[in-house]
Amino acid sequence: MKHLLFLIPFLITLTNVRAQDKVISYTGIVTIDSTTSKDVLFSRAKRWVAENFNSAQTVIQNEDKDAGNLILKAGFPYIQVVPLSKFDAFMHYTFSLSFKDGKFKYDLTNFFPECDNRSYPNMTEAPEPNKQFKDAFGKKGWAKTKEIIAEKMPKMVDSLIAYMKTDKGKDW
Repeated sequence: MKHLLFLIPFLITLTNVRAQDKVISYTGIVTIDSTTSKDVLFSRAKRWVAENFNSAQTVIQNEDKDAGNLILKAGFPYIQVVPLSKFDAFMHYTFSLSFKDGKFKYDLTNFFPECDNRSYPNMTEAPEPNKQFKDAFGKKGWAKTKEIIAEKMPKMVDSLIAYMKTDKGKDW
């Protein structure tokens, strides 16, 4: 019984630590219309990518129309704020799309910053940065970087969903 009482606080602590190490991600399943085929949704997504990224050919890492999968490796520039200074930085991420008749799934994952040709580990939901990030940019830099992701990604998802629900290209 004593061993069990000792084990319970340890397990609670371990669960809390693992939850904080969860990487930042945005995922969802969007129902469009049951009459819209997987192939039509795939084509719409490719058009959206072409209209929203500088080079669709550069960001598309894998496309399989038959399986209904599209994987992008993309990113955006931002200003990395640190105490007493600011740096040009780039946030990398993976954007995966999967299609079925009438619906699609999106996953935005693997967010990792790069600054001065140096990459940092994936961004997590933890309130404190990992040591490498903290040493370079501090706690405020961590919080600001997470705010930038939280500001940009929902807007991107909203744009994709709105585009996928329209029938652009049909009437010209």
